[in-house]
Amino acid sequence: MTPPEDQARPALEGQQDSQAALPCAYCGAATREDTVKAAFWGLQGLIAIEDIPARVCEGCGEQFYDDKTTQEIETIVNGPTTPPKRQIIVPVFSLADAKNAEQNDPQE
Repeated sequence: MTPPEDQARPALEGQQDSQAALPCAYCGAATREDTVKAAFWGLQGLIAIEDIPARVCEGCGEQFYDDKTTQEIETIVNGPTTPPKRQIIVPVFSLADAKNAEQNDPQE
């Protein structure tokens, strides 16, 4: 998954983080509230979603979303009802092509 952002969301004043003690389901390290970005394959191809509230493992970086957030992500992935905030161009490489180029390189 996408590595976590460095900037944590501030906790609301007077509100305790009820999930602060939740360990990571994969490595057992502590998790913290954060806002992250992630990429998903959907009906329109590869999309990126920003500003996702998540619990992020401080050990392995795994991201965990609550049910409401997961449903909101699925809605965007399966047929967004709003236009994208912006678009980016992403280069696509082939590992097979890179391996073939290395094998055919006469400099070795």
